[in-house]
Amino acid sequence: MKTPAQARSNRRSHAPAAAFGAETLEPRQMLAADLAVSFQEFTLPATLVPGDRFVAGIFIDNNGPMAANGLVSINFFLSADVNFDAGDTNIGSFPAQPIFLDSEGENSFGDFADQVYIPPTAVAGNYFLLVRITPNAQVNDTNQSNNVAATENFHPLEIRFGAIPGRTSTAILEQLDPEGTVVQFQLFDGGSGTIVRGKDGSFDVNVTGSGANSRLGIATSGGDGIVDIDDITVAGSIASITAASARLRGDVAVSGTLGSLTLGDVGRTTGLATISIGLSGVQTAITLGTVSNATITTPGALESLEVESWTDTPASSTDLISAQWITTLTSEGNFGASLLLSGHSGGATLGTADIGGSLTGGSWLINGRGGSVEAFTTTVQWSASFALLLTSFTTERTFRGTLAAKTIQSVVIGLDLAGARILAGAYLGSDARLGGTGEAADTFSFGNINMLTVAGKVKNTIVGAGLDPVNGVLNDGDDRIRNPFKSKMGDVTIGSTMAPAARIVSGRFIGDVFVNGVQRDPATDARFRIRDLAPPSAELLSADVSVVPSIIRVNFGDNVAISRASIGNGDIRIDAPGNAFSLFVELVSISRATDGTPMVATYRLTPPGGTWDALENGTYSVVLLAGAVTDSSGNAVGSGGPVALGTFEVLV
Repeated sequence: MKTPAQARSNRRSHAPAAAFGAETLEPRQMLAADLAVSFQEFTLPATLVPGDRFVAGIFIDNNGPMAANGLVSINFFLSADVNFDAGDTNIGSFPAQPIFLDSEGENSFGDFADQVYIPPTAVAGNYFLLVRITPNAQVNDTNQSNNVAATENFHPLEIRFGAIPGRTSTAILEQLDPEGTVVQFQLFDGGSGTIVRGKDGSFDVNVTGSGANSRLGIATSGGDGIVDIDDITVAGSIASITAASARLRGDVAVSGTLGSLTLGDVGRTTGLATISIGLSGVQTAITLGTVSNATITTPGALESLEVESWTDTPASSTDLISAQWITTLTSEGNFGASLLLSGHSGGATLGTADIGGSLTGGSWLINGRGGSVEAFTTTVQWSASFALLLTSFTTERTFRGTLAAKTIQSVVIGLDLAGARILAGAYLGSDARLGGTGEAADTFSFGNINMLTVAGKVKNTIVGAGLDPVNGVLNDGDDRIRNPFKSKMGDVTIGSTMAPAARIVSGRFIGDVFVNGVQRDPATDARFRIRDLAPPSAELLSADVSVVPSIIRVNFGDNVAISRASIGNGDIRIDAPGNAFSLFVELVSISRATDGTPMVATYRLTPPGGTWDALENGTYSVVLLAGAVTDSSGNAVGSGGPVALGTFEVLV
């Protein structure tokens, strides 16, 4: 707006005003100088905000009979009225300005203009602009009643930023926090913002009217360089929120889409700080400082998530990052948050994860493919389940914890496998952890591990391709391999020792296996076979007495494999009614050429006298003899005792 110069209507017509510092006139022995100040016309925003800067200009006239020669201090103020008092807010000080004004003629007035600044401590209200000049004693201004001037109209000052009606430029708001830090709030390309100060000096930030191209910035200078932000609320979409020096103690809530978010440290001492995005459609990039006790929720995808570190303490519930997918996840230090990624039909659900410190905990449920996961080390509290392929998993030091995926192309451990569970073909349910019921129940199928390399030792560890614990407990003796032909493991290299109780198992080993530099045979080394304490089963399938010899068919099953060599003549005893006599069978055929499961054995039975007759009518019992049939680990059907398989009727 234009502010008219005051005290000019009574002024005689002048030639162009002389600048301060005009040529000194010859001294006159007059009575006194009489300086008067008035505003020039100048432009300032229609609505002021703390942080505004604009040029204010004034005229100074010498109305006295004596030349004014000396120094004058010029101060600009915001004032609730047109009278100067000590409560007015200084917006510009220009001390000791030289002044040389004649008592009359074209050199009897001068002008001055410079930038003034609405300080961050200014409060909302309606203000006049005041200017006050203070000549020094040398000027000999004996009448100072006209040394103050005010604008004709007041000007509103609001605590707002961004687009403000009536302003031609975007308002940039400045505030002062308790540590003396100047905080600057900016909003470009649409929308307006307000703040609310907390009792502790922190800020709530609210943005309305923003759009997909709007940009919110929070910057600091001076003080400790950090500003505490309780909440940031955006009613709509926004392209970016940039506040690298802001410490978030509350929530960020964007009801629309969010392009990027940059903050300093994030977290509460109690409870969770939340970052929530309302709409999908934009892949969001998030950069944070040190994070503790926080969650991120979006219905869309994260292009990137970069943190200095992330700690989940017992003071809050589980720290969870929920999104469709994450292209890149980076933590310079430790990382302890859980992941829930719903899937990406066009690519990896978790592209890459690079953890410079330890994976200290959390559950990663990745409903899709994974790219590469790298960490310095892990703790036993960390668990991850990938529904599909995981390209690579690498640690620089020891791996502890649980890793599951349909297929794992490579596992490279820089030191030891200790207290680890690596399961190809397993999906660990909604909690991404071993065990559980309902939605958290685990499922097991065939799986592949193409390469396993461990630089150090393997101890207290189970690695399995297609391994099913059956009862939810691994290595307790009843584990089995799902679809042994499809469950495969490639090259296995253990750089140091492997404990006798450790297990690396698969349906088939299709690569070389080395332990401590020595090639091992997985078929004969117990560490590469599941711990099998479960006895095999036997079931009578049929007894055909309509033919002679009669045919008896028995199905044998096991969690690992039936020993084909253990099946032979005399396995089955046939007891006649009333135990009048017993008959033994002769093996005819076996359904498999090698050890495996299930396995069907066909036996033949010749009745007494070579044919069945009426004297032999009745119910016959089929009994598997004690220890007759075993699995590949030597466990016998019935745990070594005779097993009644069933009965058949002879009726001639």
